[in-house]
Amino acid sequence: MSPGAWAYSLLVVFILGVSTVVVTRILLYVHHPKYFLHTIPSISKTAAFAPGSYIFTVGMTVVSACIVITWVLIFKLNNHRINLALLDHAWIMLCRILNFSACVCGITAGVYLALLSNISLEANSDFHINYSKYFFFLQTLSFIIDTVCVSITRRASPGKYVYDYAFHTRAFICIIVFLDALFFLYLFENRDSGIFRSWYFAQQLYIIAEHTIAFLSFSYSAAYFPEVYKYFNSSIIFRHHHEIKDISSRHLQ
Repeated sequence: MSPGAWAYSLLVVFILGVSTVVVTRILLYVHHPKYFLHTIPSISKTAAFAPGSYIFTVGMTVVSACIVITWVLIFKLNNHRINLALLDHAWIMLCRILNFSACVCGITAGVYLALLSNISLEANSDFHINYSKYFFFLQTLSFIIDTVCVSITRRASPGKYVYDYAFHTRAFICIIVFLDALFFLYLFENRDSGIFRSWYFAQQLYIIAEHTIAFLSFSYSAAYFPEVYKYFNSSIIFRHHHEIKDISSRHLQ
């Protein structure tokens, strides 16, 4: 499969990630309506009951693999841009480190997503909760590092980025995810402490915050798709063009 085709993994992360969460939630409501309305379950809780648990495990395992592919492609794209825009620039080493760090955090987040999707909340709550924390933390950290890296590269090479709207979209996603993650963590630690008058209301806020983080996290890769797809397809065309020129020159000789 060509690198250009692998770029569709970025869209799979968003489409399959969001649809898996939604379908799993609908299935719990259909099969356990009283429990659903009484508890307003989290994403992890909806994935703990069959048949939604099977959908969640398969769907999120595929999404995890696509997240790993996504960050490898993003790393290659940004590494190419850094080498072009920051050659002999004082910031080049910093950007290379940031790019590599974002890739490592993103790939590790994908691994933790695979782990939490295969170990349900009911099977082992401690492992599942910890893996979920690591996933959200590393995913958010990868967005922040990547945004800083691309921002520095853009400033060093004004006018060379034709996808400014995509970068601004990702920067917006990054900010919202970071702020929402802080709110989500606060709710996780305090929703049962009595700060809120109603547990039911606190749980509603918790679920909204959780789904916002999940959906926006999945959308970050989709916001990268136009750039990644064009870069890898352009690279293929460029290589094919030079291969044809080399063959032609050999025939002429």
